[in-house]
Amino acid sequence: MVNKKTVFGGSFLMLFLLSACGQNATIGSSVKDGSYGVQQKYTVEENSFYIDVKTTLKDGKIAMMNIIPDPNGKTAQKYASAFQKDIQSKIIGKTIAEAKNMGYVSGASSTSQAFIKALEAIEKQATTTSAQ
Repeated sequence: MVNKKTVFGGSFLMLFLLSACGQNATIGSSVKDGSYGVQQKYTVEENSFYIDVKTTLKDGKIAMMNIIPDPNGKTAQKYASAFQKDIQSKIIGKTIAEAKNMGYVSGASSTSQAFIKALEAIEKQATTTSAQ
């Protein structure tokens, strides 16, 4: 005779473990502390520009962020400067994942989109996968 409590309990535990694995696709991955940087290109009014994004991660969170606008475009500098002012207080102490999901400066949407792409590139640089 099969003990129904044991079968149910074992099935519940297996279901719980499988669902927990599905919720966190980055098991075995972590963001490595350090300094990272990327130059991200973007377009404003049919002109191409870039921003240099430099960040330091400490304890998996953004400890420092510097956004340097393209020196060759007055429009790009204006948008990037407004963006940098607004973003600093919002992202320090956040993870990259949290920073990618925040709302950014209206009127600087191209800069915001470039910044999110830069964060994705920095996240890729900083992500290490451990062998398990």
